Amino acid sequence: MVALGKGLISHTFRIRGDVNANSPFDVPEGSEVEGSLEARRILVAGFVRGPVSARDGIVVLSTGILDGELKGGTIDVQEGATCKGACRVGRRSVGRSEPPPDVVPPENQKWFFQR
Repeated sequence: MVALGKGLISHTFRIRGDVNANSPFDVPEGSEVEGSLEARRILVAGFVRGPVSARDGIVVLSTGILDGELKGGTIDVQEGATCKGACRVGRRSVGRSEPPPDVVPPENQKWFFQR
């Protein structure tokens, strides 16, 4: 696994393995990632094969190819991009899940009607 902190990668790269970044992660055009990719925000202009998860959102640019399950707070796929796989959108689909709200069973509810 590749664990990344704050920083910027400004050249092309090829990663085979899992990536876990605590900051935004960009896959520039000409770069490849084969493995799971988890970051705060992900921008794909290159090629990614594997599950992708980003709490703040995923953006796939027109040159991007993404082959795998997507989970993001928001997902933006630009015209010309290629995405293949299941997609889950919303902050609850990524990261810490909140407990479901308490539901009062109908027999314990009190109903008031007015005319």
